[in-house]
Amino acid sequence: MAADEQQVQKAAQAGCSLVFGIIVIGVAFFVGGIFRTPVEMSFPGAGDSGDSIRFEEQFTARHWLIGIIQGKQPDVSTALARYFGEGDRLGEMTVVTRHTAVDMLIMGVTLSIYCPKTVTVRGTIYKAAPEAAPPPAEPAPTPE
Repeated sequence: MAADEQQVQKAAQAGCSLVFGIIVIGVAFFVGGIFRTPVEMSFPGAGDSGDSIRFEEQFTARHWLIGIIQGKQPDVSTALARYFGEGDRLGEMTVVTRHTAVDMLIMGVTLSIYCPKTVTVRGTIYKAAPEAAPPPAEPAPTPE
């Protein structure tokens, strides 16, 4: 009889541990998807030309040991250089960092040894106004 009670107690403990684990993982996914850090910047006078291009890029920032050690960070300026031409200006930019569900899953599997963070950069680039063509040269006067 005592052995049956011990098995029931162990099964109850295992069930409670499983439920607790599911709750912890659910909260981690919920919190990871909700908490984000947006940084918005706008540059006055950049949009004088009117012609603009919207862009959005996603990067992964890498951290180690619960985020204490900073790993390789995304090179935003190099990635966004393909959108810029000569004379183009950045009008506005928003940078959002957050832990996605996939980031949280990776952190859980690696026991927070590797902690990726998703960085989204979006904004508007105003194209340089095309330069007006110079007026045609007047013909030189002919001597008479």
